[in-house]
Amino acid sequence: MSDTAGVELASDTEHILPQASVEDVLRAAEDLREAEFPDVPADLLEAVLSAERDNLDNASVATRAVARAMEDYLSREGQ
Repeated sequence: MSDTAGVELASDTEHILPQASVEDVLRAAEDLREAEFPDVPADLLEAVLSAERDNLDNASVATRAVARAMEDYLSREGQ
């Protein structure tokens, strides 16, 4: 299936492109954090990504889980 400009849509290519593993995504996010955002703690990034991964089927639950991860981090930092 192509749009009018001849660009393939995701449904055409999803069987061709390999699905990234969870480890690949975590590694890429950590590489980016380390290079561009070194002040963001690695454990905070991991907690946020885990909250998202564990709740892929429910955005509102994922949002609350990310908020909890942030609150936990901020409460530890405030001590």
